[in-house]
Amino acid sequence: MHDVLGGRDISRPVRNAQVSNDVNPTLVVEAGRDVGLGGNARVRPFVEARWGFETMVRAGADLTIGPLGQEQLMIRDPSTGHRYATAGEPHVGTTFVLGFDTAYVDSSEVLSSARGFQLTDARNRVRAGVNWQGAKGGSLFYGLTWLDKEFKAQREGQIVGSLRLKLKF
Repeated sequence: MHDVLGGRDISRPVRNAQVSNDVNPTLVVEAGRDVGLGGNARVRPFVEARWGFETMVRAGADLTIGPLGQEQLMIRDPSTGHRYATAGEPHVGTTFVLGFDTAYVDSSEVLSSARGFQLTDARNRVRAGVNWQGAKGGSLFYGLTWLDKEFKAQREGQIVGSLRLKLKF
């Protein structure tokens, strides 16, 4: 990007530490099923397999209390694990979500062994969030996710915040 846009020249050590310019097709398959707990509460155990940019197998569950996801197509954010609606009829109201998962990571383009990274045996995540859906189609989501260490030299896990704002006008 620096070559195209201009700017200060980057030193060779910094250039060598960058993620390479590769094309990494990725295949993602997830299987899960909502199990009703009564009212608007449901739990969704799932398994996921990824091949490509990162090759891994993941298993976990999400607890949803509220209307989010009813009659909507939901997809999972690859970094945080939070699910969000991409299509379907929105339902007005507030939804609380909790989830966790663990993954075995076989390989990673970002954290490759060729660059000196030794992956941890398991990659764990715990997440919580709240989603508000308005009557006119707008929505607001805020969530927190605790991410476990991803490689052996990483000193500790981290907490990541997620914000999604959808406006209809």
